[in-house]
Amino acid sequence: MCLMVWLGSAQPIPTHSLANPQEPDPVHGYHRVEPVPEGAAVRARFSFPHVAYVGSHEGCGCGFNSGEFEWQGFELVDEIMPLLGALTQEERSEFEAEQRGRERLRAIVTAALADGPVEVFGCWAGDEVDPAIGEEEVEASYFATRVAPIAERVRRVVRTR
Repeated sequence: MCLMVWLGSAQPIPTHSLANPQEPDPVHGYHRVEPVPEGAAVRARFSFPHVAYVGSHEGCGCGFNSGEFEWQGFELVDEIMPLLGALTQEERSEFEAEQRGRERLRAIVTAALADGPVEVFGCWAGDEVDPAIGEEEVEASYFATRVAPIAERVRRVVRTR
């Protein structure tokens, strides 16, 4: 099962940020940004008319979270950075790919903020009809500084300051 992530805003979510996230990149991986069709169940989780699905390098939202580090009790990316040298090459590569995904998610949210507030919502595939269990206001940087910025069925609201 995969974690799915959507963004909602008053204007269409830009489908590119940094390099075009629609294009596979051998270094940064594959990221997706696609508009969600009218009538999709997940649209009920948003107060804005424009909703887009955002996928990480894994194609889904799983790659935005570093679940293994979250499970070990880490919350912030800065807590992991001093440990990179102690990780295996595979662990380091996976963490770096996840961090690039978080940076790209932050950039996409930041680009969308040009048109006003943005809502970010994540849930497991198939749970789109289930209501949000909470809402939290965060800054765009939240998505790049947290080991696991996407929580199941929690809507994150980002506003320009």
